[in-house]
Amino acid sequence: MPASVAIIIPCFNHNEAVKKAIQSLHDFSIPPSQVVVIDDGSDVPVDVTSVSSGLNLTVVRTRNQGLAAARNEGLKRVSSDWVIFLDSDDVLHANALDFSLSISPSRQVSVVQRGYMLCRGEFSAPVFPAIGNISTALLQGNLGPPHSFVFARSALNEIGGFNTAEVLRHGHEDYDLITRLSLAGARFITQHVIVADYFKYDGSMSSFTENMARTRAWVWHQYFISVTIDSANALLAATRFFANHFADFQRFWPDCIEEIAQVLKAKLSTIPVHPAELEYAIQSLPVDVRRSLLATPLKSTTSIAKVAIEVFDWRAQHYPAAILLRRISKLSTYAAEAKCDSVVIWGMNELAEQAIAILQLSLSVTVVDSHRAGDMLSGKPILAPEKLNFSGDWPILITAHQAFSSIAAQLVAMNVETKRIF
Repeated sequence: MPASVAIIIPCFNHNEAVKKAIQSLHDFSIPPSQVVVIDDGSDVPVDVTSVSSGLNLTVVRTRNQGLAAARNEGLKRVSSDWVIFLDSDDVLHANALDFSLSISPSRQVSVVQRGYMLCRGEFSAPVFPAIGNISTALLQGNLGPPHSFVFARSALNEIGGFNTAEVLRHGHEDYDLITRLSLAGARFITQHVIVADYFKYDGSMSSFTENMARTRAWVWHQYFISVTIDSANALLAATRFFANHFADFQRFWPDCIEEIAQVLKAKLSTIPVHPAELEYAIQSLPVDVRRSLLATPLKSTTSIAKVAIEVFDWRAQHYPAAILLRRISKLSTYAAEAKCDSVVIWGMNELAEQAIAILQLSLSVTVVDSHRAGDMLSGKPILAPEKLNFSGDWPILITAHQAFSSIAAQLVAMNVETKRIF
């Protein structure tokens, strides 16, 4: 028998939009055990009578307390095994409650995250979870909108529900909830299926970038100082977030900067990281902070960590691939300025295949590799470096990530200008 699921919908002055949210619940293949609408002091009391038929639906009107308190009010009024928090301007798909059919009770799962459609104006795109290690994911930022999650009610009650601190009245109360569940040892799983639409409107909470920047940095700092960072992936994720959002810390939480930097420096001295990945992670930091972190004696490693960086949310992108894309961007600028029509790629690997796919659209591509000459890569013959005349002004892209420094030195010894090496 499927587990019971309650849906809690906080609403403040979205009296018409909430009807669309509730209407989406009528299409479920498995009905919710309860639907609780919390009217958080709307100017006009919420009336959803026209869309409530067939649902075990309750509307509770309270004074205006904010989103976190409204969700907690709903949590007090449900008795289900699982809970979904649906914002009044979003919708769930018909399969949103099917998740429990594939979860064995013995797994003791506390949080399930699924995919959603990101919708803004005419734009829409599917977003699928790619969490991996939960602490590494959360050190990159928020994981997704609240209705992409299903929570075990018992886990929510154990941590006291949402944090109603004043600082979170303007956003990221959901990010805070997820971080506290993580710190409490909650078990997360992902299911790669689209179950909801997430609408981003002008004027919605998520559109107020200043408020969101302030609360995002606050939640991240609380998590950063509490979570155990014991892997290169987690360390690089934290470093990358700090670099990307440094301006937010300067503006809103300047007293946190020195503490964060000191923790990162201490971790960098004990956890093996690849120097190229660290340099990429901190590239947007001010020069003095960057120099301070790079001056930290690094625990050496020859392995390349696979770390996800934040693009819109938490979708995975490997660091070597991200570094490659940065090099390709710079290379393309150089090629346009120098009016080059060809490029040499040095290295035979997956990164080289990606580079060929991108660069061959605008340039003639030659591939060289010291160990695989005579083979083919993406339909192109691989040459030995000594067979090629490196004079000229065309750029050279090194995709042999771990051997970058030695290959670059070899090229310089052949009188290749460093401006041509990417």
